Amino acid sequence: MSGVVLAGCGGSNSASGQARAQDAQAKEAALNAETRLEACFVDAQTYRGCETPAQLAAAGGSAPPLGSGPGQLQIKTAAQSYSITAHSRSGNLFVLAKDPSARIRRTCQAKKTAGGCLGGAW
Repeated sequence: MSGVVLAGCGGSNSASGQARAQDAQAKEAALNAETRLEACFVDAQTYRGCETPAQLAAAGGSAPPLGSGPGQLQIKTAAQSYSITAHSRSGNLFVLAKDPSARIRRTCQAKKTAGGCLGGAW
């Protein structure tokens, strides 16, 4: 009987571990996009236009998958600011935003509590 209980507990831990791993991938993708936007800004002196697949790839490697689906990024830019929304495969959203005063905020919206979004920030 204890084997059945342990198996049930293991499944739960596995699901939360998977959600944490998916959220970690989403955060890493957002941070990578941030690095690429900053590299583009050095040359262009604006973030506008830095969100295109060609510009993101120019900073090294291939462009991240863009869109609003699981595992994809949405990037919005203005002259002195940007917002990166990473859509985790867990269903959670992670936002990395830089405002015109260069303040960076990392917020998140949890659809599943087992992932990497704690208290609305990351």
